[in-house]
Amino acid sequence: MIEIWKMVGKIADSDATVLIQGESGTGKELLARAIYDNSKRKNRSFLAINCAALPENLLESELFGHEKGSFTDAHARRIGKFEQCNGGTIFLDEIGEMSPASQGKLLRVLENQEFERVGGNETIKVDVRIIAATNRSLLQAVKEKTFRLDLFYRLRVVSFFLPPLRERSEDLPLLTELFIRRFSRKYSKQIKGIAPKAMENLSTHAWEGNIRELKNVINSAVVLCKGDLLIPDDFESFLEARAGFKEIDLDAAGDDYYQVFTCMLEPIFDGLCHKNKGSIYDNVNMGLEKALIQMSMSKANNNQVLAAKLLGISRNTLRDRLEKYHIGS
Repeated sequence: MIEIWKMVGKIADSDATVLIQGESGTGKELLARAIYDNSKRKNRSFLAINCAALPENLLESELFGHEKGSFTDAHARRIGKFEQCNGGTIFLDEIGEMSPASQGKLLRVLENQEFERVGGNETIKVDVRIIAATNRSLLQAVKEKTFRLDLFYRLRVVSFFLPPLRERSEDLPLLTELFIRRFSRKYSKQIKGIAPKAMENLSTHAWEGNIRELKNVINSAVVLCKGDLLIPDDFESFLEARAGFKEIDLDAAGDDYYQVFTCMLEPIFDGLCHKNKGSIYDNVNMGLEKALIQMSMSKANNNQVLAAKLLGISRNTLRDRLEKYHIGS
């Protein structure tokens, strides 16, 4: 990790395209922002797009914009992220999920810094630095002919690989301490640290979700903690729930998520019943709805139209839920 941060210092101030590879939750966007924060473009825009979160037609429109009437619901011209980000940096997360058509347009932007809006003929010139990230092997995708070889080489002018948390276990205590401090401040608690047995339990956990999973587990433990030290009981239900969730085959579940939520709720159900005292139905339903709304807004980069499409609800319904749960306010 020290070598990675040294490399950031060397390349941040250039305009070189960067490819960041690593499993989900290893901090790829954090690294992209560090490159941006240390670059000469730091006073210009930084926009992040998740290429896997949007259908092909929406992704192309989101990146490159569209002209009025170019497709259904295109009631007016829309400026895409590349135009919005002119002079700045754009972060393309999960680049390996991009369609071949969008890959071709992106290659042209990389080579000539120009493109056309969807349904338009005007050539738009921009000056944008591209940082891309992926949690899958792009070389394998090239072999499977789902990713362009020329785009792969064009993206990896500078390449980073972020190791998973299980390969940097010596960082676990440092990260745990960092998150304890952060969430103690957030929730106005005076938590001094973590008990040795609790730290031992964290050290033996698989952490398939990497640093993101660790962060969420510490967040939950801090909320539940009644003293000034995190103890094993503060973590037990969350680590058990995660262990049960790993066994679920989401593809086999189809459109019926009964098994998924049963497996997630069973280890913590008694605790939820005790804590909620007769209001568990409303509280769990509200919590699930709020999580869906918040995650969809995050995936859509706070674009309400795209988030509503992802959820399959109307924009008015989405606005009502955003107001109800005070999301983005």
